Amino acid sequence: MNHPSPLSALAREFVLNSSRRPTLTDRELLQKEFRQHAVPLFPGLLDFQAQYGGICYSFGMREQHYCILDVMGNGEAEGSAPKILNYEGTQLVECIHMIRDSWKLNGYMDGQGRLYTLISTTLNPLAESIEHFLEDEAVKYSMVCRQRQWVVKTIYESEVKAWLAAAEPAPVLLAEASRGLVKWWENHDGRLYVRTQINREGEISATAYAADLDDLAQAGYGGVASLQGFPFPCYYNPDRETVELENHKECYVFNHRKYLTADYSRITVGKVRNMTELVLVVTGQRDVSATHPVGDYLAQAPELEIHEADYDEALIQYAAANGDLKILKLISHLADQAPRLTSRRTAAEHLVDRCLYQEFLRRMSNFAEGHQVNVHPLYFHPYKAAGLSAEYDLEPDYTVITRLRESYAPTICMLTLFYMKNAQQGNRIAAEVYRIYEPLLMLYSVGGFILKEHGFIEVGGGAFHQGSWQKLIGQEPIDVYSKTAEVWNHRFRGYAVQRINRIPWNKKEFTGGYADVVQADLDELGAAFKRMERSLGLKLDEDALYEEEERSTKAALLKFCPELQRVIGSAAPLICGNYLRWATLLDRKHPLVVEHPCLYEPFLELLQEVDRMELCVNQSLDLIQQLEKSPPEQYAKLLRKAYQVR
Repeated sequence: MNHPSPLSALAREFVLNSSRRPTLTDRELLQKEFRQHAVPLFPGLLDFQAQYGGICYSFGMREQHYCILDVMGNGEAEGSAPKILNYEGTQLVECIHMIRDSWKLNGYMDGQGRLYTLISTTLNPLAESIEHFLEDEAVKYSMVCRQRQWVVKTIYESEVKAWLAAAEPAPVLLAEASRGLVKWWENHDGRLYVRTQINREGEISATAYAADLDDLAQAGYGGVASLQGFPFPCYYNPDRETVELENHKECYVFNHRKYLTADYSRITVGKVRNMTELVLVVTGQRDVSATHPVGDYLAQAPELEIHEADYDEALIQYAAANGDLKILKLISHLADQAPRLTSRRTAAEHLVDRCLYQEFLRRMSNFAEGHQVNVHPLYFHPYKAAGLSAEYDLEPDYTVITRLRESYAPTICMLTLFYMKNAQQGNRIAAEVYRIYEPLLMLYSVGGFILKEHGFIEVGGGAFHQGSWQKLIGQEPIDVYSKTAEVWNHRFRGYAVQRINRIPWNKKEFTGGYADVVQADLDELGAAFKRMERSLGLKLDEDALYEEEERSTKAALLKFCPELQRVIGSAAPLICGNYLRWATLLDRKHPLVVEHPCLYEPFLELLQEVDRMELCVNQSLDLIQQLEKSPPEQYAKLLRKAYQVR
């Protein structure tokens, strides 16, 4: 007897039009497989796999939003045993594998058929059942079928209530998709959808999806905000009529998995009047340019000048006598920089930001120790130590002050000028203070930022609690001008060091085995790496540069990452050494390495995922063999034209 489907007509259409990969769906075989691997025999889990196992679908570009429904694996290891999660005494089984806006997530089912995602160490509700989940996804499917590009904005619960109360005609509740944790509304012409979801704390998050920016504005959700759309995340500035594709990297696909370059750029699309035009970026029919704020600044730096009318002659002479003309040049440069509407930075730029902020903290803490000042980077006001009654009290006798009021970083510039002016007038303490701000002037000049909210400080790509700033203090004094250029010019190597250090080495196991056997395996892997490089047309093994970099990399590797000592004798130091050497050659703009910047990315990801180091040699050799049989796809021509290693 056929049972009626619990899904709506739209959800059934969605499931029918999704692709389906081969997997185990027979109930008797599933029960046998579950017992063999000690998987709990949840009735809902058996129903899930029997009815929906193997369903695959994506919205927009595959790497941005795709999903696989399968208890038996995520597509990269088909037929693998089901994975069990023990969370606070409750058993859950992994059954959904997805990417949401570039975030990789897994879904787990409990004994009652409810679905959850694990984010960090917190279990978050996903849906009350697989049917609820599919109804939710079916609405997005219908949107993508209607048009490929939608404007997306996160909104508040209060904004949803105001829209529901004021909209004429009243929005329609999509009943089939509005069960359990999720609710969907559609406006009268189908050009605006609003979705709400309840999280584990009972709070409601909401998202608006609009056919175009005007539809969003008509609902009261306008203004300059972070607007994202299918098929890729982007940010639309209606005033400038431009779009930024955030964190868009050059990439290649190997064995259906996407690998990214170490450095990446914000790709800006100019003069976009309609969000639907964004699909032209994918097809390459629109000019695209990459922005590098740090690189752009360094290119301008030799030509920076002090405008004659900005300061009085006495202050300029004082700065010149003390070697601080560069500080005045930075202030003049910042006075000409309009406030930025975005604070997004690339990984390479974050390296520069953090280095400069650490130097500011070093100078600030040294001053505090020498003058017994109660110090905190957020509340550093040393005017009392300098014997001054107030801070920031500058007469508008410098032309630059008027321009600073509309600039990118007015406060730091004004503080620097205030203390420099008092130093010029003979205040010895003020002469120490104004140089403390020099790293921040440079940080803002290269496009960096400091955010302060909810008890945290965010700078250099990381956030830390306000009370833990001492941990970031730089150890050695630096020249902010030469160091900025040094960090930027070695950004690939710096990024590689970060990637290596982020691997959880304390979780890796390596028993060693017979030393002669292990060394033979490592020799085979080293030869395979060189063969892989030669197959790409590289002849670095015949180049003195290769041997030079190999020696220097081996010497530097353990210094950069002392945790590697845990797995000495395994394949890890060899893989990390090649990864670091490749990044160094990339910084040197070796033409053939620039053509293949991601060569060792898959091997580093292998180290990230594998805990038993003995397995790395064979798995790396298998990867190399597959690479030789089926070379990775070439970089997208559009991005290669737009982005050059500089």
